[in-house]
Amino acid sequence: MYKTKELKAHMKMEERYEMLSLVFGDNLALKDEILSIVDEIGDKHGLIPFVYDRVSSVSPNKQSICLEFKDDTCRLGGEYFEEILQKLKIKKCEVDI
Repeated sequence: MYKTKELKAHMKMEERYEMLSLVFGDNLALKDEILSIVDEIGDKHGLIPFVYDRVSSVSPNKQSICLEFKDDTCRLGGEYFEEILQKLKIKKCEVDI
């Protein structure tokens, strides 16, 4: 199960493109933990994804961090995302994308 009920992961993979969206509500401590893990794993793998900090315009208490790899011909982003999910204790992603 998820580390917290409010943390949900969404993943999208297409040819040479991967995206992981981590929806965390408005828990700023969880947001800081996510960003810390992103930095830690990026340093370890030498990868830097595009990072987007999003706040819903309809519901400000619905926030997310989105990580994207564009033009990833070697599919290195997949391993990066898997390690982030493991660190956050997320065993499965949502199936809506």
